[in-house]
This record gives sequence, C-alpha cells and structure tokens, in this order.
Amino acid sequence: MRLGRVRDSICAPRKRFPLPADQDLGDKPLVSLRQPAMAAATAMALGYGILALLLPHPLPTFDEAKYLAIGVNALSGHGPRTAFGELFLAHSPYWPMLFAAPQVALGQSPWAWGHLLNAIAASGTLLLAGWLARPFGPRAVLLTVAALVGWLSLFGLARTARLDVPEAALSLAYIAVARSAVDSGLVRRGILAGVLFAWAFLVKEAGLILLAAPFLAAIAARRPLAATARAGGLVLLTAVPLVAWWFGWYAGTTGRVYALGLGAALLAPLGIALLVLGGALVVLGAPWPPAARLTAWAGRRLQDRRTALAVAGLLVGAWAVAFLVAFSQSSLQAGRPLLDLPNLARWGRAWLADLGPILLVGVGLVGAVRSAWRGDDRPLHQLVVLVAGIPWLLLVAVQGEPPRNDIALLAIAASAGAAGWLQLPRLLEGRDRAIAVVGAAVGASLAVAAAQQLARQAVAPGLTAHLRGVALAVVLGAAVGAAATSPAARRWARERLGAAGRPSVELRGVAVVLVAALSVSALGAALPRMASAAIADSRPGLPDEIAAWIGGHLPVGSTVAFGSVLANETALRLDGRYQLRSLQATLGVVDAAAPLGIRVGDEQPADLVSVDRHPRQSGFYVFTARQVGDALSADRPAVWVYVTGQSTSAPSLVAWLATVPGVRLATVLSAPTGADPTLQAHVFWVDLAGVAVPDTRTFASADALNALLDGLGSAPQAPGIATTLLGRVATSDAGPAADAAMARLRSVAGR
Repeated sequence: MRLGRVRDSICAPRKRFPLPADQDLGDKPLVSLRQPAMAAATAMALGYGILALLLPHPLPTFDEAKYLAIGVNALSGHGPRTAFGELFLAHSPYWPMLFAAPQVALGQSPWAWGHLLNAIAASGTLLLAGWLARPFGPRAVLLTVAALVGWLSLFGLARTARLDVPEAALSLAYIAVARSAVDSGLVRRGILAGVLFAWAFLVKEAGLILLAAPFLAAIAARRPLAATARAGGLVLLTAVPLVAWWFGWYAGTTGRVYALGLGAALLAPLGIALLVLGGALVVLGAPWPPAARLTAWAGRRLQDRRTALAVAGLLVGAWAVAFLVAFSQSSLQAGRPLLDLPNLARWGRAWLADLGPILLVGVGLVGAVRSAWRGDDRPLHQLVVLVAGIPWLLLVAVQGEPPRNDIALLAIAASAGAAGWLQLPRLLEGRDRAIAVVGAAVGASLAVAAAQQLARQAVAPGLTAHLRGVALAVVLGAAVGAAATSPAARRWARERLGAAGRPSVELRGVAVVLVAALSVSALGAALPRMASAAIADSRPGLPDEIAAWIGGHLPVGSTVAFGSVLANETALRLDGRYQLRSLQATLGVVDAAAPLGIRVGDEQPADLVSVDRHPRQSGFYVFTARQVGDALSADRPAVWVYVTGQSTSAPSLVAWLATVPGVRLATVLSAPTGADPTLQAHVFWVDLAGVAVPDTRTFASADALNALLDGLGSAPQAPGIATTLLGRVATSDAGPAADAAMARLRSVAGR
C-alpha cells in the first residue's frame, strides 16, 4: 500500500505553477544576471538621489515659495498662512514647518535642506518600490527601478523641495513596514508602521486611502489573521494620537472634519471609535484564549483561497466605494461627477506621454492578474493596494492635477507590472501564436517609447518634432511587430518556450538590463534639456522686475494685490516689506439653469466680468463684479499686479480691468519664456476713491465661449443664455477664432 502511494507520488504529473519568478527551469546559464541585477537596481536608486542632490532645480517653484512662507508663519506663531495672509488648509503645515525650520531657527537658507530631504526621499522611493517587487526576483526589482528612473518628471520633482516625493517615500515605507509587521508578528513593527502612516499623512493627505490596504492584502494572501488584526490595531492606536493635533486645529478653525467634510461635532466620536477599533483589533490578535479561538476559527475558513479572496474583495470594494462617495461629495468637485469623462480624457492627453515608462511596465499588470488568478498569492499585495487607491487616482485625474500626486501608487503599479512581465513566458508557455502577438506588442511599445524619447530629447519641441516622432514610431513599431510575428520568430519561440516549458531566464535578464540601460540613457539625455530650460525660463527675472518696480514706486508697508501666477515667487523677493493680498479666479462650471450659463460653487452669478477656459478641467476661470468689488473694499490695495502668459492665468481679466473707472495701467513688465506667448506682468494703479466696479460687461476668450456653448449643447435654456451674453460679452482676444466664436453665439441665439 505504501509502495503504491510512493509510486503514485513519483509518477504523478508535477504541478508547474506557481513557481518562483527567478527560478531557472532550463539548463543553468553560463553567466547569471540575478546578483548583478540586484546590485544594478541598488546602484541606480542611490545614484538617482545623489544626482538629484548634485543638480537641484536652480529656482524656487511656485509650491516651494508658498510652503516656505507657510512654514515661517506657522513657526512664528501666526498659523499656517501664506505670504498673503490666507490660511492654507489643503495640507497640514508639517512639511512647510520642516522645510522652513533652518531659516527660522538658524537664519540659514532652507533650499539646500529641502533639496537634501527630497534627494533622500527619491532614493528611498526607488528602493522601496524595488523592495515590493523583491518576492518576484532581482529582475523584477531592476525593472521596477528602471521604470521609475525613466519617468523624467519624477526626477524633476526630486530636484526641488516640494512635498510630493517625501510623501510617496513615506507611504511606500508604511506599506512595506505594515506588510512586514503582519509577516513577522512583531509589535514594534506595527507601532513603526503607525508612525510612518501618521508621518506620511501629515506631509500630504494622499496616504489616507492606503491606511487599510496592507491588511486587506494580508487577508487576500491568507496571512495569519491574529497577526493581521494586531498589526492593524497597533497602526490605529499609534497613528490616531499623532494626527489628532491637526484634526483638532482644523475642526476648531473651520467647523469641519479634515479630509471628510463632516461636522466638527463628529470629530471626537470618530476619534474615539477609531481608538476603540484599534484596541479591539489588538485584543483580537493577542494570545488571549477567547480571542485566539475566534481568530483560529476565522483563520481556518480564510485558508480557503476563494473564501479569502471573496472576503478581501468585499472589504476592499467597500473601502473604495466609501472613498468614491466621499470624493464625489468633496467641495473640490463643485457638484460634478467623479467619473467626468471629458476631464479624464483631457488628463490622459496631457499626461500619458509623460508616464510612458510607467505605463509600458504597467501593462504587465495583466500578467500579474493572470498569475494571481492561477494561484500565485504574491501579486495580491500590490493588486489589492492598487484597487484600494482607484478613487484617489480618479480624483487626481478628474481635477486635472499632475501625476506627482500619484507617485506611491504608480510605483506600486510598476512593481506589480514588472512581476507580470517576467511571468508572461510561463503564462503563455506552449502558445506560440500568443507569444508572437505579445512580442509584437512589446516591440511596438518599445519602439514608440524610444521614438518619443528621441523626439523629446534630440529635437526641438513643436508640431514638426511630434510628427517626426510619430512617423519614426510607426516605422519602428511596424518593423519590430512584423519581425516578431514572422514564421522564423514563431519557430524560435517554439524552440525556446515550447513543449518542455523551459524559458531562458537569462533572456529575460538581458531584456531587463536593456530596459534599465534605456531608462538611464533617457534620463542622461534629458539632463541638458532640463538644465537649459530652467536657466532660460523667464521666471527668475520677472519676479525680480516686479519687486524692483514695487520697491521704486511704493512706500514700504503699502498694500499690493496679486493674481495667482508668480505671486509666491515675487513675495519671496519682497521679504515682508509690503502688505500682500491675493485675488484669484474661482472655478466655474456649465449650468444651464444659471443666467449666464455658469455656476460658481452653489451660486449662479449674473455679474461675471471675465471668463477663461480652465487648462486642466471642464470648467472656467471666472471673476465676478461682486468678488472684485468686495476684495478691493476689504484689502484696499494701492497696486494690483496680474501676470498673464501661463495657462493658469485669466487674461480676460486684464481686458476688463482696462474698462474699470479708477483702475489705470501703470506698466507692463515682460520677459520671454522662449515660446509664444511671453509672461507679462500687468501693473495697475488702483484709485480707491474713484473705483466703480461695472457689472454689465463680460470679457471672455474665444476658447471659453466655445466651451460654454459646447457644454450647453441643445439645452432649452441655451438660446436665452446666448441672447443674454450677446448683450454683454466681448472677446478678450482678437482674430478669426474670436470672430467665429461670436458668430456661433449669434447662431445659438437665433440672430
């Protein structure tokens, strides 16, 4: 009987999946790339941070200038206020205070300190992303790091003193340590995970959506339930007290719960509930007999993979839906749906090319999902975190914000995608046609990516360069695709990945090394362009010119109003010698029920004075007569400076100001940006005694008029709104486009 069982066990077919991604199933290669791959990934990550530190951005960016003022004010006891006296409540003041500490405490420049923190965070982000890919082998680690190195915008951020890269590094550290706390069962790691989460959240609230993700992933991967509960409870018991000061201050100032929009009266019950939940989870994970029996009973049921996946799926789905609802009700959405397809499409057109390396590696998520479907638990950690983060990705995209807000999630996607790519040979073994198709797709993708990089780095920007890059991509993609699907390529694939199912591991290693080399080459090719673009940028000169003009024409202590563009940069030069105020455009959206077709928040103003197209959202930058009048009465500025020439400015306001009694153009300061249009600072004298704010004229750009008419579509109110606009609107830009927009407006009005 025993001999029969032994015989059956020996002769039974072997289950060939799951297998470690880096296991050599064929003949042992003469040269292994496993250890060099790990060494190369580590060297790339460390060198990345060193390079960012050695080549810092030479100019303070808008956010850096803003955060410095906020930090100085907060550390000086004035609260988190901008240089214009406004409370800044989007993020906690933790990063601004950390950034400004050398200046306040030691009288030293904060820029080198901020650059150092960002360089360390950049290396940490790459190392942690690689660590998440480590279960899939050194090649997956190298491919993950290479994808992030090839994302050129990330290096641009690493050269600054902004908060995005530090937040990403801390969020990834939280994911890694929380996962380690579950695997090891160590209390101190659970506490450390709570500290890291609180730290990441205080730097930037983007990490909030990741709070439960490591523990939901642990359930899906069938980790010990007692250790999972204990680690989750320790995170709550540690993090809640550490962030309580910011929630308390925010609730006392605004009457709302930060990030949730609930009434301040719910803050204390919510905090107590989280602490109670944390305590209950710790007790549940303790070696207390009743708790041990309960977790053992539940753990046995969760050992069934389908049950574990179903439970984790329900929990992560509920988590994501809760955030979708919360984000949909956010004041940032201005009543618009979170799944705003026009905004999502606009975001894609703006940023997908920039995200090329991440997307190329991220395609491997298909392989990661397939691998998990076939029984491999390792990709579940990244996949669950990504599903939990979908609401945040949607919010960032629909708001038109850049991908710098998604660094942690994109790094996790790269680690899972890298693992998926390396799994594809086994997932497709014996399917030579599928292998050929995948080879064609990969080859074409690489060709397109290479052509885009050549067009961006080696050729001057513009339509000609774009068309040249597209043509090169088409030619290379077609050539590689044809070669990959040829009979010879399919015969080669059958021989290398045929019936024996023994893929050449080193072929994958060589491919990964080539991708890494391409990423480093792309970064190296981009460095001269980055440096020259920063030096040629007009922004270092224009704030100096504005500050010099103010210093030469206004006595110290005068009040100066600014628009949004270059306001914080100029405030640095003025160094607290003047009273600064900010008067910025508000967001308007199409609303057929509004008298002029545009709603601002909950209001439907009939006194719009300027309308410009929002560069990143399906909306408008608008000013109303009441807004301007109230600001002038309250702030009483002697001068109003408004800079145009950047997409986030509202040039129609300048055209309207020229018609306002009591407002007189003093000068126009300009500096070329290297492209048309130029940045121009329009400086207006404001005679408060003679100001009369008119509310009967609206200046709008042709682009804004067309977008408004597109939004109104065939609404019954459209002809009436068009008729009203005809009686008051004037185009702020001249030319055929403006004439065509006015003709379209007359057509809708039936004129």
